[in-house]
Amino acid sequence: MTKLLKIRRLLVLFTALLFTTLVQAQVEVRSWHNSKHKILKIYSPAPLKISKSELIVELNNNIKKVTGMTASAGAWRGLTALNDRIETQLGVLFYYKDITEEETIEVSFEKKNANNVCVSIKMFDFCFDKYDDAQIFAEHLYAIVHHSYQELNSDSLLTVFKPVAEQYHALQVKPLVTEEQRKYIVQANALNEEKKYSEALELYKKAIEIQPTSYPSAYYNMALIAAQIQDYRYAILNMKKYLILVPEAEDARAAQDKIYEWEAEIEK
Repeated sequence: MTKLLKIRRLLVLFTALLFTTLVQAQVEVRSWHNSKHKILKIYSPAPLKISKSELIVELNNNIKKVTGMTASAGAWRGLTALNDRIETQLGVLFYYKDITEEETIEVSFEKKNANNVCVSIKMFDFCFDKYDDAQIFAEHLYAIVHHSYQELNSDSLLTVFKPVAEQYHALQVKPLVTEEQRKYIVQANALNEEKKYSEALELYKKAIEIQPTSYPSAYYNMALIAAQIQDYRYAILNMKKYLILVPEAEDARAAQDKIYEWEAEIEK
């Protein structure tokens, strides 16, 4: 093989790799100055080690930092991330399924003022005061659009939880709810009443992180809240944890029936 042919083949390979990288790239970082944009980098974020329900919580945390939004959907205030869409106070902003594989999520900032940053996708601009907040939002949005997050493996998570439940059953004196846990539970219930489901889930998670078995009903409540945002797999996981902890509970029959309902929703 001649040296020239080798060089040509290497160039073809390099071009193919470059094209593949550009096709897969989904987040584009730009700076602008005097109405001119400059592309700084294009990349595909690595998959997040996070479940979908946790990702929804993170998106809602991101949304709290939005300082303004331009869109035809109406006012930006009251943005809420749900299982399948982002909503405004006035209704639906967009469904994640409507953002196709070819859509690029742009993170743009003004060269002279990096505290003025916008995340753009389709016809929507989400504005932030800080570049880091904008980039995190863009990457979380990318993850949910492209399913680039760690799916929950219910069986393995229940396997890990069963020894915890067995230890709980063996205790003659069950653990008591701490004051800090009670605070999180009360706050979570209040947020649930306000239909702030993702934030309520976040507080329940904090409560069980302190002690995972002192309040078994936390799992029952988390299951119902997860169902509200249509995260039925996470709802089933938590309801199964509840039944593992308190299989003889008065509402055990209703809990199992809920699992059957959610399994039907998944199969639709």
